[in-house]
Amino acid sequence: MVLLALVTGFVVLLVPDAPEGLWQWLPGLGTAALVWLAALLPVLRPSHQPTT
Repeated sequence: MVLLALVTGFVVLLVPDAPEGLWQWLPGLGTAALVWLAALLPVLRPSHQPTT
């Protein structure tokens, strides 16, 4: 998430006509995507159930 905030800073500096809300929605949406991905990883992994 820290890397995402740093990337946002670079994007805003490199894009001269960046909208004012870019500082808020880019890290917000990126963090939300990371949290959702972290929540979905255990669900998407195959379970290792012992066979009897």
